[in-house]
Amino acid sequence: MIYYNMDISPITAYSLRIDVSHNLLEDQKYLETFYRFLDEHTILKYMFAKEKKEDGTEHLQGIILPIGMDPEVTNTEAWDNCAYEDSELNLMRSQIRLKLVGPNRVGQKGSYSFVKSKKPASLFKYCNDKEGLGVLTNFTDEERTRYGKWDDKEVKKKTLKEELEEYIQDVGDAVSIGEMSRTKFVDEIVDAYVKTYGNLPRATQVEKWLYLYGSNTVEKQRMRRDKYSHIYSGITQSKEYDEHNNNYYEEHGVTDFFEQ
Repeated sequence: MIYYNMDISPITAYSLRIDVSHNLLEDQKYLETFYRFLDEHTILKYMFAKEKKEDGTEHLQGIILPIGMDPEVTNTEAWDNCAYEDSELNLMRSQIRLKLVGPNRVGQKGSYSFVKSKKPASLFKYCNDKEGLGVLTNFTDEERTRYGKWDDKEVKKKTLKEELEEYIQDVGDAVSIGEMSRTKFVDEIVDAYVKTYGNLPRATQVEKWLYLYGSNTVEKQRMRRDKYSHIYSGITQSKEYDEHNNNYYEEHGVTDFFEQ
């Protein structure tokens, strides 16, 4: 049996989310386009879970693993060399945007996300039919059992937290390359948190994730300025106060504060 060894780290895998109606997955023409995309880019293994957001919006959340070598190889560097070249990644993003995204979402920002996964094993669990709506996959039942599911009751709380954090980092990559807006990023991470824990995250937690994973340098600086505005204001006022005093001392010839 040939399978992609998820126990090897690092390995190359990509996270692919596509906004598309589940009904369209029953359309033969769409499926032909979908599988042609997988074949054209020599994708060895794939799994796409049917999911719904809190507002009922349907999409596919997937993991794809490209072929580039003998699947039995255990050399980690060789596995990591399976990554796509930038030119092919650009072609794939164009095809996803124009051919795989649902007709009602074509051309809309945030209608798909395609990034290299930092933690393929965690992404696999996230895509392993966590909502019970079904999957499109060529992983065997044995492989799916081996690598587990996101909602496995035996997974410790700490592990769930780590897997959620890793997923959020992957989503953040989509923001950094311009595939997703920061507003959409917040929607995605809140949705993932609710699905993991069954309640809403604290605003401070969402703010932390937005700062760490969904913001560039300029946006981080702006967030710091807003959050600590009273401190920055104090610094500015203190500077103005010091400048005023320095001017006064210079005008009155004060040079030594310890003169008797």
